[in-house]
Amino acid sequence: MIFLKYICFILIFLSSTSIGFLISKKYANRTKELNCFYEYINILQNKIKFNKIPISDIFEEMAEINLDKNISEIFLDFSKKIKKMSLQKAWKESIENKINFLSLNREDIAIIVKIGETLGKNDVEGETNNLNGLNILLQNQIKKSEYEQNKSEKMYKSIGAIIGIAIVILLF
Repeated sequence: MIFLKYICFILIFLSSTSIGFLISKKYANRTKELNCFYEYINILQNKIKFNKIPISDIFEEMAEINLDKNISEIFLDFSKKIKKMSLQKAWKESIENKINFLSLNREDIAIIVKIGETLGKNDVEGETNNLNGLNILLQNQIKKSEYEQNKSEKMYKSIGAIIGIAIVILLF
């Protein structure tokens, strides 16, 4: 009986600590996803500047790069939808379809949605300038994300362990 009690205490502690680790992982994932979008925009910018192929083909190529599975799926979905609807609508729908699988916040998503709003409205020079502006916005978000990650990641890991210990002490 006592053995079972101690096993339950260990399981409570481990599950509480695991929850803290899962919450803290969201902060690391956000930074990773923002960095992936930043890299994809750089690739997009170079492909627009130096390749003379349609945007749908560029996005198909970008989906094959596979820096992040969910983000690659956004680009692949977009490359399929762009053939059926407007560029802006296809981008927005592709983002909305994957929004629940990303760790991004509203500010991040607003910037990423702007990618689709600016594409296809200018010449090559204008497109690269717009993408440069979006990259600057993404760099700012990456800095904020890294700050939040450093601040919050340790805190949630510790809180998970402390809550687990507190529950075990209360039940003991």
